[in-house]
Amino acid sequence: MGRQWGLAPYFLPEFDAEHSQQVEPTRGVMALLVIHDMNVWPIWCNAKVIDDAFAALDEFGYVDGEFIPYFDPEPPASTDLADIHTSAYRRADGTVLLVVANVGKQDRAGDVRTDLQRLGLADAKAVTWPDRTELAMADGVLKLVAPRLGYRMARLAK
Repeated sequence: MGRQWGLAPYFLPEFDAEHSQQVEPTRGVMALLVIHDMNVWPIWCNAKVIDDAFAALDEFGYVDGEFIPYFDPEPPASTDLADIHTSAYRRADGTVLLVVANVGKQDRAGDVRTDLQRLGLADAKAVTWPDRTELAMADGVLKLVAPRLGYRMARLAK
């Protein structure tokens, strides 16, 4: 993870010329990096994919948020779907950004159970992020499609 007491670490992707222009390889790297709160130097990869991801995170205000990783003793969400991990950023106003990453090579669709009590959002509503399309959520359960080697973001708020 990118938390320490010295210099800020950066991940340096090193795709070859062909793969650095493609979306999926860089999106797969971003799926891994965002769920670990890690920064990336956008060279030797598809810089637009990196820019789009950080634009969404910046718009949410993730820098001022508390990072809650998928491996926390009380993770922000859980699922029975293979290769799916969910980390979150929680701002002081209680708003939460979930990042649901699919680190596998197959698209996944199904339920992601958010721990609304852990997140302090008993009556939350969910929207996709950053496009803000309403997401159906019943008792904290979101039905999501996560593309292979990719991720989805969802904003939860009261």
